[in-house]
Amino acid sequence: MAEQHIIEEAWRGFVKKVYDAELPREQHDEMRRVWFAGAFALWTSLMSNLDEGDDATEFDLGRMQAIENEFERFQLEAEALAARSAGTEASLKPTCGRTGCDRAPTHYLVLKIPPHGGSMAQALKAAVGVVLCRDHAEEATAVEILANGTDRIRDAVTATGKLAPDFERAEIEVRRVGDAFWNDVQARVAISQGGGRA
Repeated sequence: MAEQHIIEEAWRGFVKKVYDAELPREQHDEMRRVWFAGAFALWTSLMSNLDEGDDATEFDLGRMQAIENEFERFQLEAEALAARSAGTEASLKPTCGRTGCDRAPTHYLVLKIPPHGGSMAQALKAAVGVVLCRDHAEEATAVEILANGTDRIRDAVTATGKLAPDFERAEIEVRRVGDAFWNDVQARVAISQGGGRA
């Protein structure tokens, strides 16, 4: 297998997506160090805290879910800050994640993927990073959600020594996004702009 540079490629993609002009060298280097420090902190957190064995335990799944939730909150904060800075969005609440739908997002999806040869009780649970209106959340399929992510998920799971996921038996759980979820996003945005307390 050829050597992969997953974190470096993600860094380059981030810079290309976020910055139109070339970054000054000093700023680029400092941001890259911070990027890798964050990735290293996540990696060591996962590797040093997962339970031993081939199957994911409830503790493992809970830890992965907590990390996914943090990433989801950060993504919403970043989108809200960008919209507010651009003056294009009056509200911090985005619209449905389905292209062309302008309804309020009220639900998110949790994908449950059992290991090959394992039971659904051993399933990896991962929140999908898109918030949808009720109708689109209820019609989503595992095949649609997994269309572009199976290789990344399989690689991440097997890298921890766990059994490969069985995508053909994946199930979707639809969960309602509560006001506490949005209040948390709004509070974090206010704090990051100097308008609140940590």
